Amino acid sequence: MLKRLPVDEAARRVFEVAGPFIPSEGLRALLSHQVGALVVREFYDKTAREEILKDIEQVLRSKGNDSESDQVSNWKVSQSDGKLVDSEVDTIGLPLNVAKGLGKQEEYFASALKSTRRFRGAARLSPIDKLRLELDEIHPYGCVVGRDETTRRMHAAGLIRSMKRSSSRGLVHLDDVSEFSSAMGVFSANIYLQTSLAGGELEIWPVTLRSKEQMMEHALELGLMTASSAEPEAQRALREFVLPGPPVLIVPKPGDLVMLCVQRPHAVRGPIHGPRTRLSAQSFVLHEGDGMPLKVEV
Repeated sequence: MLKRLPVDEAARRVFEVAGPFIPSEGLRALLSHQVGALVVREFYDKTAREEILKDIEQVLRSKGNDSESDQVSNWKVSQSDGKLVDSEVDTIGLPLNVAKGLGKQEEYFASALKSTRRFRGAARLSPIDKLRLELDEIHPYGCVVGRDETTRRMHAAGLIRSMKRSSSRGLVHLDDVSEFSSAMGVFSANIYLQTSLAGGELEIWPVTLRSKEQMMEHALELGLMTASSAEPEAQRALREFVLPGPPVLIVPKPGDLVMLCVQRPHAVRGPIHGPRTRLSAQSFVLHEGDGMPLKVEV
């Protein structure tokens, strides 16, 4: 029988500030799991945003045929049978988890550097550039781009996500399944370049599992958010029987940076509709322990 996940009241808190810079105290609170999310309003400059949107629209119109780094792919999600199926998110650039699922690791590494540089203008930082630079400046041990442990080849630092019109209520999922530690964590960072007319808000459920015993106790519930996350029956069961109370709701605006821990259940609220595609620059930020640099990769 499914069990309700436990509530952590601290995870209901959102550290929100006006930009354009990431606050040191906000980053510390997020990394130590004292808050559920960090929101920096107007993080990415409007002029730079307008310029990069033109570049993105050109790539999407060409279906990614202009260059290797411009490949437009689907951010696939898994079913209980292990198969990957299309999600409602397209990306410019290939995520490593999708590359592994499709047997395209070599293609991923061959295009990683090009993808990282793709939206960097002659006199303009890309959104991921700005994120990396500020994390390096304010985290005590800096920030680096992730690399393959065996070959030392560079991972992609980030990519562009495109979410079009959708009738879905929102796919509840986890990107990492591990117990929480105040010294470690896996976080997502999204810099919003364009938001949809309606829908697209972030839902975060204030859940914190801090021990292996808790993880084992809720193994069935966690499995519904990973191996079965694409299945409608699993999504209905999660919202009706597993997730505790109403989620924390964040409404992103163009230019905003939102960081959250992907070890907690989260979703993009649907349905999404309107004349504008929801576009963001996205990366994962890995906090691997005290004395270690942060890693950005996707």
